[in-house]
Amino acid sequence: MGYGKYLPLYNHFKESTNDIEKLSFEDIENIIKCQLPDYAKKGNIATFWNNGYSRNHVKSWLDASWEFNEINLNEINLKESIIVFVKKNNTMSPNLVKSKKTKRNNTAKMSNNNVKILDFTEFYKDLESAKNIEEIKKLFNKFKLKRMDREKYPCIEFDISKEEIETLKNKGKITNDNKLNSMLAKNGNLTTTLEKLLYSIIWKNGHLGKESHIISGILGINGDDEKKGIVFNQLGRHLNNKNEMIIDQHVMRAYIFYRTEVIKKKIDHNDYNKYLDAYKVWIKGNTLFNKNKPLIDELLFSIGKKLKK
Repeated sequence: MGYGKYLPLYNHFKESTNDIEKLSFEDIENIIKCQLPDYAKKGNIATFWNNGYSRNHVKSWLDASWEFNEINLNEINLKESIIVFVKKNNTMSPNLVKSKKTKRNNTAKMSNNNVKILDFTEFYKDLESAKNIEEIKKLFNKFKLKRMDREKYPCIEFDISKEEIETLKNKGKITNDNKLNSMLAKNGNLTTTLEKLLYSIIWKNGHLGKESHIISGILGINGDDEKKGIVFNQLGRHLNNKNEMIIDQHVMRAYIFYRTEVIKKKIDHNDYNKYLDAYKVWIKGNTLFNKNKPLIDELLFSIGKKLKK
């Protein structure tokens, strides 16, 4: 049967002799003896309470022959923090029923929103049940995910050691605050054509200074501006140690959805601070994922971009 922490909610509905139950968020938390997640109480709460959302909390009332009264979501839940449930096949509640046309339209809108959520939850279910790399690769086609352009983003195989950075510092090419020395732009300070070309690209894109985050990551320390440089810092850690992963905003968005079922359009440093270590544990705790980190990164990168849309 399951239901996890929502088993008491199932028991509540199973034992209820009412035809309608109006429960506040506090009422439900008292029943389950713990807090509801934030996204159940604010924002787009339709996803959490939707009868079509295949999760333990929804099964707890559906299996007890109750339904969340979807058509009253906006006018009751958000204003009064009240969740209305109706016993299945109940015909007693004229005040809770709008016209058939309105109900049909509202249900259709909620169903369209929920399709997206259900697709992604199915993706994670398939990902975690994958037994080999071929089953993981099949997820790209099954969920219509775009493969990463490896001409544009080839896998980085080289390493940069702390000792190499210290050598560049001793030569005056990197400053004490882990930035490329502006003197590199002077004649004679860059010796190879490749060095000159790469420096020119950084200069043209206005990215001089951002290398400090990468260099700090190579050295295993946090940068001066954590809010802006955490992605670059993690790249630096990867360059120094391939057991560290490249984790950009799309990958982090994908992981946050896996953990919370909340779609975050914008990922900031607080999200990284909260979920970065947990993400690493998740990957390293799965032997298949850990052995195929570039593929998992590519898969989650595509999922994260799709979630943002």
